[in-house]
Order: sequence, then structure tokens, then C-alpha cells
Amino acid sequence: MRKLLAVLTIVLSACAANPFTEFYRGTSDARKLPSYVPVPGDIKIYSTDNFDRDIQQLTRKSYSVVGRSSFSAASNNATDAQLREQARNIGAQVVLVRPGYTRTTYSALPLTSPQTTTGSPGSLMPSEMHGSDIAAVFLVKIFPRVGLSPGVLDDQARRRLNRNGGIKVLEVVEGSPAFNANVLPGDVLLAVGTDRIQFVEQYLKLLNEYQGNTVPFTFDRNGTLIEKQILIRPYPRAAQ
Repeated sequence: MRKLLAVLTIVLSACAANPFTEFYRGTSDARKLPSYVPVPGDIKIYSTDNFDRDIQQLTRKSYSVVGRSSFSAASNNATDAQLREQARNIGAQVVLVRPGYTRTTYSALPLTSPQTTTGSPGSLMPSEMHGSDIAAVFLVKIFPRVGLSPGVLDDQARRRLNRNGGIKVLEVVEGSPAFNANVLPGDVLLAVGTDRIQFVEQYLKLLNEYQGNTVPFTFDRNGTLIEKQILIRPYPRAAQ
């Protein structure tokens, strides 16, 4: 993950359309999320050659993905200013971007002059056209009520546990209640309080029901059941 100190390697253009907005998929305004944490300062933009690795690192720092843009275009159809504009529009504080040319097409065009409409036989001008696959991931700082990033169980985990219910801990936010309770990535959450966990949406609902309380979380860790007492913190502010 490398911070961009200069304009991205996306050539400036006078084109009015913003492809980062046109091809954006995700939360329209992350500032309305109850977990949103304002961060002072400018939007941080980092170049990346591995989204999964850098998203993982940012998740540990309590950042969460709120949307993505990806498109194929000529290199002069997107600008650094447009990227920042879209980030401001949705309240993103960090952007990971993968710019760069991915393919080049070579051809030969007939050479013409103002007095002619077609080229003379044998008069060809080499033409080189660049295609650019551009992708951007937008993230915001969130308040970690528990601090574990929940994921769906894969088939291998289902067979090992002999059950369909449960969620996999993908990451743990540094300094969060889950981190301080020594929850580890790869643990499988089976129950919160007396409620057996079936899927992610149910888990998130239970956080609302138990918030403000310290409750037992039951995990499977490599075949061993462990219980952790974890505080479910309430949001510091209501949704706007």
C-alpha cells in the first residue's frame, strides 16, 4: 500500500462525466451510518497492487469498505480530482486505487491531409491506443462495538462443525473489545449469550439487543469450544 503524493497516473481530462461516480456501487452516504467516525484532515489515497491484503490491514485499524468503482476506459477519462470528488460525495476517508495501463492496441491509420478525405495508398500512420482498467475501493473509519469482522462459513468449516449455523471471524480490530478478549481471526462464532448464531444478519441484530452489556461469546477454535466475556459497546452517536 503506497500513499500517492502526486496526481495518480491517470491523465487529466476536461471530460465532465465522473466515471468513479458513474460506476460506483455501494453506500450513497456513509456519514449517515451510526458507526461512522469522522476523521479530520484530507482524504487519504493509496495505490495498491493487492486489494485483499491492504483491505485486511485497514480493517485491523477499524476501517470498513463502503463501496467500489471499477471500469475500463481510455487513460484520459478519469482524474485524481474526480476520484477525490466521489470520495467526498460519499464521505469516504481512505481510498485504495489500482490505476495503470493493462493493454495496448496497435494499428495503422490512413494518413490524410486537410485537402483529402482518404489516405494515399501506402501512406499509413501508426496508431497506439491504451486501455486502462481502473479500480477504486472506498473506506471509512467505523466505531467497533465488538471489533470482529464477520464472514460466511465456507463448506469446509460447515462439514468440520457438522452444522450450517455460525459465522467466521475474518479480522479483529486492534484495541477493540474482541481484540482485548483475545478473539482470533479464524475463530467461528457459535453463540452470543443464549442465542445460537445462524448467519451474519442475525448476529448484527443481536448486537443491537445486547448493546451496553458484557455477554458470553461462544467460539469454536480448531475444534475446541471457548467462551469469551465481551462488552458490546453502544454507538457513540445516533444515525444522522
